Amino acid sequence: MTADRREASDSSGTDRERDPFRKVRYKERPGFETRSMRWVYRVLYPYFHCRVTLPQTLRDSDEPVVFIANHYNIFGPASFVLSVPVVSRIWMNEELMTRESAAVSLRSGLKKMCPFLSEGQVERFSEKVAGLAVRVLTRFGVIPVNREQPSRLISTMRQSMEALEAGENLLIFPETGDPEYSLTSVTPFFSGFAMLGRLYYRKTGKSLRFVPCYIDEQHHQIRLGETVDWNPEADPREETERVSDTLNLKIREMAAVNRGLEKEEIRPVRQTILIFCNLIRTLLLIPLV
Repeated sequence: MTADRREASDSSGTDRERDPFRKVRYKERPGFETRSMRWVYRVLYPYFHCRVTLPQTLRDSDEPVVFIANHYNIFGPASFVLSVPVVSRIWMNEELMTRESAAVSLRSGLKKMCPFLSEGQVERFSEKVAGLAVRVLTRFGVIPVNREQPSRLISTMRQSMEALEAGENLLIFPETGDPEYSLTSVTPFFSGFAMLGRLYYRKTGKSLRFVPCYIDEQHHQIRLGETVDWNPEADPREETERVSDTLNLKIREMAAVNRGLEKEEIRPVRQTILIFCNLIRTLLLIPLV
């Protein structure tokens, strides 16, 4: 191979590595390294996998992006991780990073996922799986967030900037609503995440791109909209609010479009898989409760 070809090949490889939307195999992504974890995700796949709608214009730049999505309880983060094959660091509530707090936070989700369990069984099960949940989150390299303590946000922003500089995307769920998320509504956002645009411009001299994402459990679909770019010439406070409000509006518009769609029809093969997974889940829960 000539020097020119080697240089072109190296350049092509670098471009692929920098492409924030390049497809990454599961075993190459954080949290999927071990065979046991990949089996767990295969079991969860029928529940959380979604079709992904990706505008071609998102590929116009090789810079990392910040995905902004509605939470949709546990379905939001799980479906994004299982359905969008890109490397993304997730902002995660700091309460889920310790075993004691994780057990408390898991209870509400377990009540919905396992309605056949009693209050006592939910409490015991959440305590037993809390340790596993913390280990899984650690494997994913999540970035802890504590909105109630401003001093902790400094660490969140620092870790986020390190990830962006390394070419990694971020995934943030900034909704302010209570845990009982509606199937169709999107609550207002905490706007602080948008300050990443100011920090990124200071560090790189480039405008950070924020990507609105609407996660729809009813239709098992994830819509990715057109980017909202940080404007470095605007007043930082006003620009923070503009970015946050614009992203929220775009996600609401995508939600309105999806409300007019027919509910996804479950194919017989998938229905069989879901029944089988439900059976496995029940068998696994029996010794724990």
